[in-house]
Amino acid sequence: MTLASGRAAAANADVTKGFLGIPWSTDLAGQGDLQFLYGKDALDFFRKREGRYTVGGAPVAQLILGSYQHRFFAAYLIIDSLEAFDQIKNYTSAKYGAPDTSWSVAGNLTVYKWKHGPIRMKLKAVEGTGRMKLGIYYAPIADTVNAAEDEARSNESIRFLPIERGKTPDALPLLEF
Repeated sequence: MTLASGRAAAANADVTKGFLGIPWSTDLAGQGDLQFLYGKDALDFFRKREGRYTVGGAPVAQLILGSYQHRFFAAYLIIDSLEAFDQIKNYTSAKYGAPDTSWSVAGNLTVYKWKHGPIRMKLKAVEGTGRMKLGIYYAPIADTVNAAEDEARSNESIRFLPIERGKTPDALPLLEF
């Protein structure tokens, strides 16, 4: 992945090692050029204070970095035009191969996915809203984040056939509120 800024092409570096010169798993709070945006539970999000960025020549409107338990695991590149979206999709496809593609009718969401070593990339567009982004995730930490979120959702939801993992019930409960 090549992410260039107005000052320097920072991303000729190997994306499997880090992003914008910041190694994966780094505590982002110690990075002087980042502005804290917000946090929720063990997740914190930061914005680069300065710089104009492009991916494959296409402009990126905003760059947000995410950490989980103070460890850098994600970069979100916000895209604000269909032209830039298409250019980034073509560039990423040329560099990492044809993406796995999915489309959700309910969310009217198209997602293109690539894998490169421990890195996962998702290019998303919500049809009709102009909301588009490229997410770059460091899988060893992102998988932990996803598992924690799945666990939180499952604990809050109505459970049909609520059987605890690894246990065989005496009777089959059908619904639990």
